[in-house]
Amino acid sequence: MLISVLIATYNGLEKVKNCINALDSQSFGDFEIIVLVDGSTDDTAEMLRKLPFYKKLKVVEQANGGRAVARNQAASYAQGELFIFLDDDTRPIPTCIQRHVTHHLQHPHSVLVGNPIEDLQMMKTDFQRFKQRLSAQWADDLASQVAPLPYPFLTAANFSISREIFYLVGGFDSRLRDAEDYELAIRLFQKQVPIYFDKNCIAWHDDFLTCKRYVQRLREYSKAHQQLEALRPEIFEHFPSRQIIPPKGWKKMLYEIASLPIWVWCIDHFNFFRFLPSRWRYKCYAAVVTGLSSFYPHRSVGR
Repeated sequence: MLISVLIATYNGLEKVKNCINALDSQSFGDFEIIVLVDGSTDDTAEMLRKLPFYKKLKVVEQANGGRAVARNQAASYAQGELFIFLDDDTRPIPTCIQRHVTHHLQHPHSVLVGNPIEDLQMMKTDFQRFKQRLSAQWADDLASQVAPLPYPFLTAANFSISREIFYLVGGFDSRLRDAEDYELAIRLFQKQVPIYFDKNCIAWHDDFLTCKRYVQRLREYSKAHQQLEALRPEIFEHFPSRQIIPPKGWKKMLYEIASLPIWVWCIDHFNFFRFLPSRWRYKCYAAVVTGLSSFYPHRSVGR
């Protein structure tokens, strides 16, 4: 089976270099790498072409089109029967590619979603360690589900799909710049393509977030789902979007206080929450993030 590892990158020179270096240390080494440089201005392509791993590496440049377009373009240059998609800010562990390949030998005509979790040893701030714990809980919840997953789920940061199925369902929707992986998961689910999750198929996610950036990202993702619902309303007839129920009573008062922008600044600059036990500290972080992303998304989070 021919394997193609596909990576889309936008101004990710250092990040994608780390990803390529991690691919050079895989226990399974028989694969090609396609890197689609999506309109970058940081000399990513030039740097990649100088890497010693270049014999397995094809670098393609295009005008900026967004992640869905870039991933589809990367696939169009691939020779493999199996596509393994990775984000440019991931570092696959040495057995990552092997686990993808083994899964598809055992479960052909399916999709495998790997675990793009943060590396706890690389987390530098307390908030980053909090985010890593959230990712670990999310992975545990997915791993506890009956396989294959009973609902549509996919993260494009680390997943594999056969060439046949990818083109059968039409690839990523090129009209989308976010939530494109969730939309693809829904089409796979509708086509009755089994989706599996492997907690141990890890590609470390080197995304060193601040509280401010995490709130902004959650807001962006929420807007992307709203845009997707407007673009494809028929999807949400069968897979309704998560309804946000505004808090009442004392919970409303709690979230109103937690959603003051000053808390974001405190967490990112002078974190006096650090004096609390981790259990209560992380509850404070969760209240701030949830309040500002779900209940008060129009409040400022600072400059």
